[in-house]
Amino acid sequence: MMASPAPEPPPISADQRARRRRDRRFRGLFYLGSSVWLCISGLTWLQARLTGLGFVLYWTLCAGAAILACLVALNDAVLTQAELRAEAREKQREKPE
Repeated sequence: MMASPAPEPPPISADQRARRRRDRRFRGLFYLGSSVWLCISGLTWLQARLTGLGFVLYWTLCAGAAILACLVALNDAVLTQAELRAEAREKQREKPE
C-alpha cells in the first residue's frame, strides 16, 4: 500500500513569516541572556549562598536555559534554511525558460 504524500501546509504571508522569525529570535535571545545572567550571578554574588541542593538546582536551571537557547537557535537555522529553499524553488518555477 502506498503512503499518500504529506499535505501541503497552507501558505503564510511574508509578514507572518517575518513575525515568526522575529519571535523565534527573541525567544532565543531571552534564553541566551538568561543563561548568561545566571552564570555570571552564580559565579559572583551568589557563589557563597549556593550550597547543597540549591547549588545543583541553580546550575541545572542555568544549563537548561543554555540548552534551550541552543535548541531555539538550531530550530531557527533549520526553518530559515527551509524558507530559503522554498523561495528558491518558487523563483525557479517563475523563471521563464
